Amino acid sequence: MHAYLLPFFVDNGLNLLRDNTNMTDEGAGHNEDTFSQHEHNSLMADGDDGMELGEQVEWNRGVNMGHGLQRLTRARRSKLPIVIAEGKIRPAVPILAAKWATECNIAVRNHIPAFKHWKEYKKRPEWIKMFMGILSAKFDVDTRDPTIKKACIEMMKLAVPL
Repeated sequence: MHAYLLPFFVDNGLNLLRDNTNMTDEGAGHNEDTFSQHEHNSLMADGDDGMELGEQVEWNRGVNMGHGLQRLTRARRSKLPIVIAEGKIRPAVPILAAKWATECNIAVRNHIPAFKHWKEYKKRPEWIKMFMGILSAKFDVDTRDPTIKKACIEMMKLAVPL
């Protein structure tokens, strides 16, 4: 029993947990200071939790960005290989394409500043190199390949809010 719960079970200086009379049905109703566990369970069993039918409860997912990619990487014990065909900006495999697009968006949102025009990114190629470096840290991708470079730039264009 936790220490913060003990004051609720103390009656006139006697510890009712050691007494064990409060655990039976006969002992639960004889004292106004104690509560009946049976009544508490029956209220929950009735299904009365204060919600109406059709009422939606807000659900907070928590922090989960990148966890799907992390699970796949751990399962394979290596980074996911990215192979992009000539003229395409995403891999042909649907799961890899989804993970690629998601990680591109996360990298832009978390690490790349938002300029007003795409010309600003062309003037500062270090942001594009940083973007490709972030992606190469998460995927097995050859950033020296011109097809991959073009795909990274196109994905960055789609992800940057202009």
